[in-house]
Amino acid sequence: MGCHSAAKRYEYPFYCPHTIAQREAMTGTTFKETVRQTNDRNFIRMVMRWLDKHGPFLEDVLEHGGSDYFECENDVVTGYSLGEAAFQKAQDQAAAVVSFRESHFCRSPLQVVWYRSDDDRTPFNLPNFWERSTLEAHLTATEAAPRSWAEMIEQAQRHYTELTFINSIGSPLDGEPFSATIAATVLRRLDILNQFKGCFDRNGSRTAKGQEFYQEYFSGGPLFSDESETNKHRFAKQLTFVAPDGEEIFCPFHGKISTRYYRIHHSWPVVASQPLYIAYIGPKITRS
Repeated sequence: MGCHSAAKRYEYPFYCPHTIAQREAMTGTTFKETVRQTNDRNFIRMVMRWLDKHGPFLEDVLEHGGSDYFECENDVVTGYSLGEAAFQKAQDQAAAVVSFRESHFCRSPLQVVWYRSDDDRTPFNLPNFWERSTLEAHLTATEAAPRSWAEMIEQAQRHYTELTFINSIGSPLDGEPFSATIAATVLRRLDILNQFKGCFDRNGSRTAKGQEFYQEYFSGGPLFSDESETNKHRFAKQLTFVAPDGEEIFCPFHGKISTRYYRIHHSWPVVASQPLYIAYIGPKITRS
């Protein structure tokens, strides 16, 4: 709980699996049993509320969905915290994990290997924490997570220089309650777009890395997709935006965020000779 409180204090999302209550926290004792043994009613109520209701939960934000897999010490960890953290590292995103004290994971870093095929494997070293003090030191040295939509947009415009944001990009978020989980996911989606926009050679052709990005993210995967033809006609006006130069751009292609059904609409296709416009960040436009 100390590490959870530290992450909350620094306003970083702290994802836990729905099944954490039944995980072994100490030898022969589950996390839920360990909490109840404190006999502190307020503490027990606070922890159970976190585990049962508030989260945020790992299963709600999982991004890796391929047929490849992750291993840690010969155990498959795909779909678990270690696998998802390694996948985030593979996307050049900051990620770390937290372990129970007195578990056999009390060391850092933890190495997770991504097996994309028998001949294609990539190791990732994940910072691991089990004491609040060391996690706080790590968070202090890391750029603070955005604490508002305005900070999220400021960070995005500062970091993702391959992207062109329309002037009114923050308007759809006015009045929307801020969510650190959504903000973190928005930045991850924008990072993918930013990297993809940079994957062209001198002749304007997509590089090998760009082709990998296209196959993984933009050819029917769960993170980016086009609107249906029905929605393109029905919501044509709402999906048309004004670029910084005053030109109208139709942007049905979008990045998807499952939390509260948020979307990032952007220009498509992505080519070397034209800007990649980020036209909209906010609640799903095409909800019936």
